[in-house]
Amino acid sequence: MMENSEKFLVVVLLDGHAACFSRDSQTRWQQERIHGEHWYPLASDDALEAVLNELDQRLNCSDQLAGFALHLVYQQSTLPWLTNVASALAAVSCHNWQVLRWEPLRDRAVLLSGQSPATHLPAIDWLQTSLLPVLEATFQYQENALAAERARAEQQHADTLESLRADRLRLEAEIATQREQLAALQRPAMDDVLTYLPAIYRNVFGTLAPHDLALLAGQLQVPPIPSPWPEPLPDTLHALQARLRKLPEPRATHLRDFCRQLPHPLELRAEMRAWLGAD
Repeated sequence: MMENSEKFLVVVLLDGHAACFSRDSQTRWQQERIHGEHWYPLASDDALEAVLNELDQRLNCSDQLAGFALHLVYQQSTLPWLTNVASALAAVSCHNWQVLRWEPLRDRAVLLSGQSPATHLPAIDWLQTSLLPVLEATFQYQENALAAERARAEQQHADTLESLRADRLRLEAEIATQREQLAALQRPAMDDVLTYLPAIYRNVFGTLAPHDLALLAGQLQVPPIPSPWPEPLPDTLHALQARLRKLPEPRATHLRDFCRQLPHPLELRAEMRAWLGAD
C-alpha cells in the first residue's frame, strides 16, 4: 500500500533495461544514473537488486530507502525481474512501493504531450517532461482519494454520532412518556379517591382543599366538593368501609399508596388502620 511521502523514486523497466529518477517536494525530476548508465542493462536475474543497492548507496540515507515512495514501471517483457521484488525492496528497508504498467502511462503521456517516445528505449528528456508528470498526477490523485476517504469517514462518523444522539433523545422521550403512563396507571381513579377517602379519614374534605386533592391525584380538573362537607352517617360509613375492603386489586393498592403519600396531617379512622397497614 502506498502512503504519503515527500520523496519519490521511479524505476522504469523497459526492454531489459532500467532507468531511475528521483525528486522531493523542493526539486524537479532528475535522473539517477546506475553505474553511469542512462539505461542500465538487466543482464542477470538479480540485476534489479543491484539497481536498488546502487540507489541505496547513492542516496546515502541513514534509514536506507524507508523514506521514499518507490514506483516500479514495467512492461510485459521485464516481468521476470519483478519475481523477487518484495524481498529486494525489504532488504533496503523500502516498504512504501507500488508496481505500475508502462503502457497506460505511456499512452496518457503521448495523448497529453502529442509526442511519441522511441519504440525501443525512450529518451530521458521525454520521460522527464512527458511521462513522469503523468505519473506524478497519480500521486495527487491518491492524495485526493485519501483526503476524500478521510472526509467521508469523518462525515460518516459525525452522522453516526448525530444518529446516536437522536436515538438517545428519542429513547429518553419514550422513557419519560412511559414513566408518565406508568405513574398514571399507579394513581387511583379520582372516583375512588372522592368515594373512599371519607371512609378512611375523618373530616378529610375539611382538611384537604379540592385543588390540593386534584394536584395530589395528578388531575387537571378540580373536583366539585362543596364546603363544608358533612361527615358520613355511621351506617353510610360502615357500608363504604365494607365496599372498600372488597375493592379488587390493583385499585386497592393504588388507593393505599396514594393515602400513604398524602403530606397533610389527616386523622386516620381507627377501624381503617389495618386496611392501610398503619399498625
